[in-house]
Amino acid sequence: MTGNKTFKFFFWISLASLVPFFVFFFFTTPLADDIFYHNYAQDKTTWEFMVHHYNTWTGRYFSNLMMAINPFTLTSDVKVYPFMMISLFVVFILSLFFLIRTLIKTWDQSQKNMSYSSAILPAAFPVTMILTALFFHKMPRVTDTFYWFSGTSSHLLPICLLFISAGLYLRGLTLPRGSMRPFSVVIVTVASFIASGSNETLAVQWIFTLLFVFVYQRLIFDRRERVLILPFAAAVIGFLILYFAPGNAIRGKELHGGHDILLLLVKPWGLIIETTVRYLSLAGLVALMAVFPILKEFHQNLSDKIKSKQSRLFLGLFGLGIFALTFVPSVWTMGGLPPRRVLNNTYLFFLLYGSFLIVLFADKLDFLKRWSDRFSGKKLNILFAISLLILFNNFYAWKDLVNLTKYVESEKKRHVIISSGHGKDVIITPLSYFPTTFYYEDVMTKPDDYRNIVFAKFYNLKSVVLSYDYLENN
Repeated sequence: MTGNKTFKFFFWISLASLVPFFVFFFFTTPLADDIFYHNYAQDKTTWEFMVHHYNTWTGRYFSNLMMAINPFTLTSDVKVYPFMMISLFVVFILSLFFLIRTLIKTWDQSQKNMSYSSAILPAAFPVTMILTALFFHKMPRVTDTFYWFSGTSSHLLPICLLFISAGLYLRGLTLPRGSMRPFSVVIVTVASFIASGSNETLAVQWIFTLLFVFVYQRLIFDRRERVLILPFAAAVIGFLILYFAPGNAIRGKELHGGHDILLLLVKPWGLIIETTVRYLSLAGLVALMAVFPILKEFHQNLSDKIKSKQSRLFLGLFGLGIFALTFVPSVWTMGGLPPRRVLNNTYLFFLLYGSFLIVLFADKLDFLKRWSDRFSGKKLNILFAISLLILFNNFYAWKDLVNLTKYVESEKKRHVIISSGHGKDVIITPLSYFPTTFYYEDVMTKPDDYRNIVFAKFYNLKSVVLSYDYLENN
């Protein structure tokens, strides 16, 4: 079994791997949609802002609200932007910690093993940070989820609320009455309405999740989850408000390549397989080998009902269903993959629910036991450190950190030109270093691009263009 020293080593390496990502929060700046929504909100009330976008572009009422009332929109001060992003990162850590701690505590209380609880509950925070490090390590595009408020508020924030909702539901199962307290029901109901008003994919996935819990609890444990009726109703009502927004029809005209029945029947399943393979990482595999003995112990203490064939089938199909609801809508509307911020969400689900499925099927995974027994703690430490610190997103993060001064100097020179160009046509050169980790999108070479138009308006320029495209230097 993996020793305590190995677990501590994984924790400290995970923290080290997150250092550059945390530093980048202080260098984030509003870009693209952030500026677009800010500009529109300046001479509109919040209600006018939301009604306009609901009727002309999107029914995402919660994300529209976030774009209307966030500190940057209200103050026009770019200096508040980094602290907005740091705040959402902290919310993510706390919500994930709450879910993990609740899972551990719920499992432990079901075993009536309080002495074990005192030993394992302190591990909730290290586990949270290790999972967070793995999330940053391999998510499809870090910028979309953590360094761009338009994406963070419409994807990461509602996911955090759903983590809290899941934690409250699981905690309710251990209470004397076996269900959530009334105040928890209110929180989950509000969170469900918010999730449905954030983005279409998450709305459908959460409705599917609640429906699954109804069916699963009824068939496996003969429980009628009346406590989830209000959250389910809120999620459905929110989705209907979202789906039937007049702006969605307008927005849909901008999407091409979908609405092909034959493609819909075939392509999503290929994307599920391809994406699952892409999500695999050496660091994740090493972490799995390190903790597999503990996961197998968890499996042994699961109730027989959860380990039954019917239960395993349902729980496996649930994971497949979440993946299908990521790709089927995007194939139908766009003919291919959804935006990478949606794929980031799916990767997070892959990490968390995949870990649960490993526990559920631990008795069938003999190869993982052999691998775990074969590698010593020292070998696991070396493999984990090398793979987590220098591969995939972490490689680009360290590269961005090394070149951070170059980026900052380039931004300063650019803003000197911008500040002296009020009311004029301004030409700016591309950044001498373009950070791939935390910089979302720059302006383009065409002045009529929407990014250029909103940028020029925010900085009081007549127009702005990039002197040449970044690709010309490659």
